[in-house]
Amino acid sequence: MEIMSTLSPAPTVKNRTNESIYLENSEKWFPALSLAVDGCIQILLTYQSLDLRGKCVRFLRMASTICFESLCLRSRNQLSDSFLELSSRIPSLYKSSGLPQMLQLGCAVLVNLSDRDEGRVSNYLLSRPYLIEQWEEAVIGVLERWEDGEEELRQELMHLFFLLGDRVIPCLAGEGENTREMPIMRSIMHVSRCYFDNCVAKAHLAEDSYETRSDLGIMLHNEKTLLPIAEMLFCEKIDIYGIVAQRLRSTIEQYELCVRIRETGDSDGMGDLLLSLAVDVQAVFPTLTALDAPLFLMHVCLSRLSVIISTVAIAVLNNKAHRSDELVGILARFARELLSVDGTLTSALLTSLSLVDVEDDDSQRSSMTGGGKVHLGILRALFFFCVCLYESFSEPSSEFYEIMINLLCYVYLHHSEKACLTHDANLLLNRVLMQGVCGFFLSSEKMFSILMAMKEERIELLRITSDKLTDDGRKARSRMLSALTSFTECRHYAGFPTLDLISCIVTRSLDVDRLTADPHSVFYDLCAIADGINQVESLYCLLDALLKRSQEIEDLLRALPANAPLLLRLCAKLCNLATRLFVEDNKCETRWGLVGFAFRAVNGVMHTLGSSSSNRKEPIEEIPPGVVSEIYVYDVADIIYSMISGQWCNVGVALFYSKDFIFLYGGFLSLLFSVSPELVMARKNSRERVFDALMKSFLSSGNLGIELKEFLDTHFVWKRLLKYLLNCLRCSFLPVIMCAVDAIFTSLGNTSVHGSSFVEDKTIGDLFEELAVHITICPYMEQNEVDLCFKLLTNCMQFCGIVCTKRMEELLDFCTAYHRVRLRHLFTIIRSGEEDMPASYTTVFGRVSRVQTLSAW
Repeated sequence: MEIMSTLSPAPTVKNRTNESIYLENSEKWFPALSLAVDGCIQILLTYQSLDLRGKCVRFLRMASTICFESLCLRSRNQLSDSFLELSSRIPSLYKSSGLPQMLQLGCAVLVNLSDRDEGRVSNYLLSRPYLIEQWEEAVIGVLERWEDGEEELRQELMHLFFLLGDRVIPCLAGEGENTREMPIMRSIMHVSRCYFDNCVAKAHLAEDSYETRSDLGIMLHNEKTLLPIAEMLFCEKIDIYGIVAQRLRSTIEQYELCVRIRETGDSDGMGDLLLSLAVDVQAVFPTLTALDAPLFLMHVCLSRLSVIISTVAIAVLNNKAHRSDELVGILARFARELLSVDGTLTSALLTSLSLVDVEDDDSQRSSMTGGGKVHLGILRALFFFCVCLYESFSEPSSEFYEIMINLLCYVYLHHSEKACLTHDANLLLNRVLMQGVCGFFLSSEKMFSILMAMKEERIELLRITSDKLTDDGRKARSRMLSALTSFTECRHYAGFPTLDLISCIVTRSLDVDRLTADPHSVFYDLCAIADGINQVESLYCLLDALLKRSQEIEDLLRALPANAPLLLRLCAKLCNLATRLFVEDNKCETRWGLVGFAFRAVNGVMHTLGSSSSNRKEPIEEIPPGVVSEIYVYDVADIIYSMISGQWCNVGVALFYSKDFIFLYGGFLSLLFSVSPELVMARKNSRERVFDALMKSFLSSGNLGIELKEFLDTHFVWKRLLKYLLNCLRCSFLPVIMCAVDAIFTSLGNTSVHGSSFVEDKTIGDLFEELAVHITICPYMEQNEVDLCFKLLTNCMQFCGIVCTKRMEELLDFCTAYHRVRLRHLFTIIRSGEEDMPASYTTVFGRVSRVQTLSAW
């Protein structure tokens, strides 16, 4: 199973099974396939060679996924019977060999067959109840030994027993019949309880997870262990709910008893507590003091609660868990009581002593048992619980919002230095902001206290200097600033006080002393604030503050040029924001200030690379390979695209006063040619920005178009650009790249000199070949992609028909008949010059190719 996370719809839990293999001409293949399956089964039963057995296991697993044609029902049934017979012998085979691979094979065979022929598998197992008992015995043995390297095996075994409850029991039970006393249900419940008890009992032995959660609904590695129990909660026939609910209540009671013992110092209830927890503290740690014992037991309880909470969270992720409302209610009450008190008391309640702390020296232990030590597991589980509930329920109650606010407050105000917790808080706050927040959340005094703490510099993570920040800490800090900036804007527009926070933190960041002492941290923070801005007033606030410090920043770049890339990134973000938020009026001094600021940022980066743009009539300046980061290319592309397309900046007017934009454009091309096409294409979320900027510049009109065209001509750039875009196409056939190539052809077609003098014949031939092959082998093409390909093929023929004809003849001589007939028709209609060439091709061949590889005949 895996968690699938998308922005919309909500994340869901999905069973992962082996993909089906569809076999054509099944009747012809069946005799050989049947012999192969029977032969492999015989080898498993008789031969001892591990290597040979391993190959047979892989083959049988694949063969169990084969789907036959509907006419071959008898053949399918015969093969299914062979596999079912094998599954009945797996438990004894595992018992004699001790090989876990045997159990994995048995699981895979039964699951694959059940997915493709559910009724046959269910009837087979129902008629042989002793098989369920044999599987139960084997599975319990695996669960009781609980070895580290068998996590995948345990999950596969649990999924098998889930299917027994989900598919076999409904076939056995009548309408309204009680299934609890059925032997098969007793086996399922025995396995489920054993797995769950092990997960809970071993929770305190696991180290805290500092893993960063990559997205909402994505599980941490240690949470994936809980998937089988969460899956069981989906099934009405499997009453695992009672086990989970009872364990949840008892563990909460045990934790409350730990708290009372710790607060009162009364150890009378310690014996009963140890007995109920089934933890012999003195046997594990003979030196543990009376003061430390309750702390360690609190750690045990909180660890177990974090496991149970995460299990319930996974189960309700898509609001399908059976009878989940009561569990959610219990957890909500526990979270509210745990986090609704004042910060000091909450810190005391969440303080615990883990195994790692116990093994430390006394001085370190004494510091860890204070308020600074917090149980990460329970807080991370509560964050996960809140996110899953928020994804599942369309209208959370005010009580639920209160739990979320308490969590955010507690982490931001007391434990922001723990990057993993802050990251969880950022994810939760961002989700709330993305889906729209209610008045209860915006008006919250506790959320206002976070803004007050930011203004008064009481948030620990924001006080740490860049040299002491880890990579995870820096990311958590940036995302916290972005999220809280967005929240401040929302709160302001809802009419609630915000302490003028955005202006305050921007001004404080750009304080001369801070800018001089830690410029790296300042620019990172300003980038983060820019990411959180969605309103024009906030953007003006940031721009005005930056422009007031423009001279100091310019001096800083000369003294510390290593900060230029961060300033470039900030300028790219600001230009994007200006394009999105600023209306057509481009006479404002602040906006023209941003233009000058961007020029200085690009020049600063070029200076660090030892390069400078020039308008002399010579090729673009070369930068040694391996020096330029592709990030520079993306950022400068953003700036260029924003300046040309945005209403806030009239580049044509600017060129009357200065050639700075042309120098900037030359710097962009210098950076682009210094980064390999493969590297530019590596980042899917960023690469299109480069081609959008190029296309926009090629198609510019007016004074700007004339200046850029002259620059590209005099610097002999067309050949290199076309070759570069061709290499990008070879990495990935994106329509945006083809549009950029089309823009080049359009520009060359409008030149006073014949365009072919600006490009190489070989490059045109290579492009023609790539396009022709793409059309004939692409599994599916949109109509606009087909149209664009034919337009480019026609342009190639017009620019260099002789070379293109030769390339097509070579392709026709090389490839098999399937592609040859397509290529010949393609070439015929291109030479004919028909008005609707794409329609002529797709009418015959469509927009689909069944063979995606051009092979020799």
